[in-house]
Amino acid sequence: MSEVANETKGAGSVGLVLAVISLLGVVGLAVLGYARINDLERANAELEVALHKHQASVQELQQKLSKLKENTQEVIVDHFLRKLRNVVDFSVPNVQEIGNGFFVVNASQEEHLTGIKFNGRVINAQSVRHKNVSFKLTVDGKSVDFSINQISAGNSTSFSVYVPELKPENARYAKIEYQSSSVEFYTR
Repeated sequence: MSEVANETKGAGSVGLVLAVISLLGVVGLAVLGYARINDLERANAELEVALHKHQASVQELQQKLSKLKENTQEVIVDHFLRKLRNVVDFSVPNVQEIGNGFFVVNASQEEHLTGIKFNGRVINAQSVRHKNVSFKLTVDGKSVDFSINQISAGNSTSFSVYVPELKPENARYAKIEYQSSSVEFYTR
């Protein structure tokens, strides 16, 4: 019987050793799992901090983009206002400002030879007389200089400018710019 008891005692010892090893394995896995959970929580916290920083950056960029759009719109409006300054619509006879104290009235156009003839009257709205008044008419990328001998103060003088090789559909609008003149005025 002692042999059987020794065998049972030896088998119990092996079982106990295996149970301890299993228990140590489970504890080890639990410790590793806990450490992994801590690592994941730390990584998640770092990601949340990074996300908040990126959200703040995105908000800052959105504000800058909004300001840039606002400033760009002002620049675009200013550009178009400058581009449209001194532009005359030759389909309407109304008084239209061309700048520097001059206006155009009775603006019209007609086909002539291979181009268009622009007609109208330049009004001198100033209190001085202009002699040898030089203007430049620009239409569809083509420019033609023309001059008027004299425009008295508060008066108007007619003009006619021919632009060759111009199609009627491209000739409704033209820019008229004052170039130079001699000014006469009276003093008492």
